[in-house]
Amino acid sequence: VQLSRRYYNGTVRDWNILVESFPSNLIATSFGFGIAEFFEIELATERAVPEVSF
Repeated sequence: VQLSRRYYNGTVRDWNILVESFPSNLIATSFGFGIAEFFEIELATERAVPEVSF
């Protein structure tokens, strides 16, 4: 799960850089694309690693 979160946040970082950089920002704003939000967990209870038993 942590790997997926890191991958998502890395992709969001790359997207945000692309949307803010010239000349792609001209295309992004004309089509209504904006900045994406990073995945963040606010509660400590949600950060806990779930126990899985087989």
